[in-house]
Amino acid sequence: MKSLSYLLVLIYVLVAATGGVIANSWWYDQFGLSPEGVEAGKIWQFLSYALLHGNAYHLIVNAVLLWVLGGKLQSIVGAKKAMLVLAIGVLTGGVFQLALSCRVESDPSSLLVGVSGGIMGMLLCLTTIEPYRVMRPLRIRAKHLGLGFLLSEAILTLTDPALGIPVLSGLGIHAASMMGESIFHVAHACHLGGGIAGMYLGRTYREKYENC
Repeated sequence: MKSLSYLLVLIYVLVAATGGVIANSWWYDQFGLSPEGVEAGKIWQFLSYALLHGNAYHLIVNAVLLWVLGGKLQSIVGAKKAMLVLAIGVLTGGVFQLALSCRVESDPSSLLVGVSGGIMGMLLCLTTIEPYRVMRPLRIRAKHLGLGFLLSEAILTLTDPALGIPVLSGLGIHAASMMGESIFHVAHACHLGGGIAGMYLGRTYREKYENC
């Protein structure tokens, strides 16, 4: 996972050194995930979007989490299975986010980028495999932490005012007025999809270990 973290940093450095995201819009159009891209047959976008990031903060957070969580998961299930969790988390997260985009009037030029769907997958996989581990410094059991993240992403996905779901939409508007509209600029559906995939894989791995 360290090598992948380095790769993400290298890609962003190259983007920044050659004029930034706008100057490299062709690459983002080709490899970022969008409904238009998938309709045009660019199915590789379901995985390639994870290699791109929108800004330095986005990159640093994801690279650090990938290094820490990926290394921990790899030490438990091995490198191949850890990479599988990451890939399926990215793929499922992309499918969830694309499904949401098809239900709302989103900006046609908007793209999904970032590896956070895969990171959520690894987090939920870890908390499912070792549900009773106490997570420090929070002093909370892993299963409660994982479920808390998953529930929060589900709520934020469903309360997005753009979806227009009765009652839930009103709650979303209220939340945006308190915490800022940027709260719904995050790809919560992507995180939700990745987390669900990670939880499923975590249960599969745990059952295999328990039966050994």
